[in-house]
Amino acid sequence: MLRRRRVRLVAGLAALAALAGCGSTLGPEDNTDLETAPYSEILDAEGLIADGDPAGAETALTSLLEAHPGSLLAHRAQQDARRAQMEPGAYTRLYRTGTTERPGDSVAWYLYGRAQIEQPAEARAAFERALELDPTNAWAVAGLAYLRYSHGDLFGAVTVYEDGVSKAPRSAWMRLLVANQYLELKLYIYAKRHLRIARKLDPDNLEIKAAWAKTIFALGEVDKAIELLEQLRDLEPRIAHPYPTLAALYLRKGRSGDADVVYREGLQLGMAPDDELAAEIRSGLVLERLRAESGLR
Repeated sequence: MLRRRRVRLVAGLAALAALAGCGSTLGPEDNTDLETAPYSEILDAEGLIADGDPAGAETALTSLLEAHPGSLLAHRAQQDARRAQMEPGAYTRLYRTGTTERPGDSVAWYLYGRAQIEQPAEARAAFERALELDPTNAWAVAGLAYLRYSHGDLFGAVTVYEDGVSKAPRSAWMRLLVANQYLELKLYIYAKRHLRIARKLDPDNLEIKAAWAKTIFALGEVDKAIELLEQLRDLEPRIAHPYPTLAALYLRKGRSGDADVVYREGLQLGMAPDDELAAEIRSGLVLERLRAESGLR
């Protein structure tokens, strides 16, 4: 069924309107995102939540939001910290109150939609209101796309993203989120198209670097992808999701030992196990051992 839906999706993409024009001279000064909070501090807080200290994370994020009140990443992380501590009804009421106290605040409506994500109609209305107030709210677009995707409507999810891009073509995060959707669907050319623009708008964004490396690997640029992911690992080793890609790249180059190290590091960071990749790594290690014992190169 998924394959059949994906075929329809690929056919349907040809009908999408061309993206709003963005020339080759784009630079960071053109980025419409307000994301100014240091990503390392977001990761610090997420680490506290993962380690069972959501209260400490909330305290850190409250201070971070005082300095960066427009940071959607910090608001999302703070919401995760609160969810881990609060009774579900109180948690939902907190974010509903946010919309009544700040009815013109796009972030408040987005967070309420996220808090109500298991109530699709309520969440959809909140995300739509968030976008009425701020069409550049990339995470509200992601919320609407998720509601479509979670019900198996792949083309609908992509259409939501592309509509979001058409209204906010200079949002680097919007471009990244739609590119990640295309990566999941293995539509790599479409992902690359968006990431090429995202990299110009936010060249230091580590998540964009990771998505770009995954995309060019899928399109055959193995050595360049390894170089980029190794750089990313050096810059910020706590970002776990690129580790399976780097492990697969090492396997492609016959470096099973390195693949094993990277895969284990990813697991320690909370990466979801990949049984198929783990089996390939084990097989590669066995082959390396056999070659070493037989003197083969």
